[in-house]
Amino acid sequence: QKFMIFLGGPAYSMAVTLFTILLSSGIGSFLSRNLSHKPFRLLAFVIPLLILITILHAFFLDRIIANLMGLPLLMRGVAAVLLIAPLGLLMGMPFPAGLRYVDAFRRELNPWAWGINACATVLGSTVCILISSVLGFRAALVIGAAIYLIGWLLFAASQRRFKITEAA
Repeated sequence: QKFMIFLGGPAYSMAVTLFTILLSSGIGSFLSRNLSHKPFRLLAFVIPLLILITILHAFFLDRIIANLMGLPLLMRGVAAVLLIAPLGLLMGMPFPAGLRYVDAFRRELNPWAWGINACATVLGSTVCILISSVLGFRAALVIGAAIYLIGWLLFAASQRRFKITEAA
């Protein structure tokens, strides 16, 4: 929605944002497999960085877009890709890294992880639209960052509680 005016309408906005999110999150998923054989360490790096970039988007995206409005359409498209891709790349990493982490000690939980991810995706996108409509886009981003933070804290606490080794 933020990119509709920036890119000249809903068709361009949907095409550029969906393409960028899908491609960059797929790349992130692929890279997460190759970046670390220690998923907990990868997540310890990715989640805080994802939270930081999300918060930066929440408070500075409007200003960035306003400053780039004078660019030609093609350059605005490139700018949109460059603004969206880091978030997509980072969002593509936690699930596959988490699956590898779970695989190391409780492989039978993988179907549950897939099911929970599917439910959270459908519910999360619906709730995000609702939050954006009622509280605004900035609030949706901040709440999303808070959810990532809570998830990370719970994950880290469970790692300590069950004394799961980094061999995972």
